[in-house]
Order: sequence, then structure tokens, then C-alpha cells
Amino acid sequence: FRLRLGEWLNREGVLGPLFVAPALLLLLVLVAYPFCMALYFSLSDTFIGRPSQFIGIQNFVNLWESDAFRQTFQNAFVFTGIAIAVKLVLGIALALLLNQQLWFKRLIRGAVLLPWVIPTALSTLGWWWMFNSLYSVVNWTGIHMGLFDAPGPNWLGQRYYAMAAVILVNVWRGLPF
Repeated sequence: FRLRLGEWLNREGVLGPLFVAPALLLLLVLVAYPFCMALYFSLSDTFIGRPSQFIGIQNFVNLWESDAFRQTFQNAFVFTGIAIAVKLVLGIALALLLNQQLWFKRLIRGAVLLPWVIPTALSTLGWWWMFNSLYSVVNWTGIHMGLFDAPGPNWLGQRYYAMAAVILVNVWRGLPF
């Protein structure tokens, strides 16, 4: 019996699926099942404690009719489009620059990698301070260079300035990649 089991397990057609089965089971349990349940919940009026009813795409229609959702959708596309375009242009420019024979090439590489190396919590606090409405170093610099009138824009409190600030920080943080 052992000899036959050993010969049977030596076959590639048996051993391969046997090795893949645990990974496939994990994928089904941790990815496929939650995905199918999320799809089901999105097409029904599910609430905790009562049975659900299938309502089709009505949830998506209601969501699209929401002004807050449409504004969020637009903000996501504007943020993503501008941030990716700027990172692409600056990334290629930095790559071409660092491909040249330069003085202090290692120092420049270190400076380029700095946003990636700095912990996220520290960089968040630093940028928050730089865009603070009262003590903003960005506003102070802009006022002294004649770019802004005093007291300067409220970077994190006004719609377009906030988007510009968030895009700038994202570009700074993601440029090393």
C-alpha cells in the first residue's frame, strides 16, 4: 500500500494540485468569499438584524445622485491625474539628471531618497506645520517674496489650496519611487 501511495504521489499531475490546494483554499476563503459577499451586499438593502432584499443597482444610482460622492469622485480623479503627471515628469527628469556625471552625485541621490526615508508621521507633522494657517513657513516665504498679501492663504482650510497642498505633499513623498 505504501509503495503504491508513494508512486501515486510521485506523479506530477497529483503532487502539483496537492501543493497548490492550500494556497487556493486561502484565496477562496480570504479573497473570493469576501468579494462575492461585498458584491451581494452592494446589490441588496442589507441591514444588520433584518433580512435583505435584492434591489439591483439602486444603491449605485443613489450614490451617484449624491453631491458629496460626485465631488469626492472628481477630487480623486483630479488628485490622481495631477500627482501622477507631475511625478512622471519630475521622476524622468531626476533619472536623466542622475544618469549624468555630476559632482556630489551621491549627495543628490540621498536628497532625492529623503522623502522616502523619513517616517510618515514625522513628515506629516512637518508639512502640517509648514501649511499651518497661523505659523505657515510657506506663507511667510510667499509674503516676503511678494507672492502673497498678508496673512497669506489658509492652505488646509480652502478648497483649491488644500488640493494643491495635498498634491504637493504626495508628489514630494512619492517622487523617489
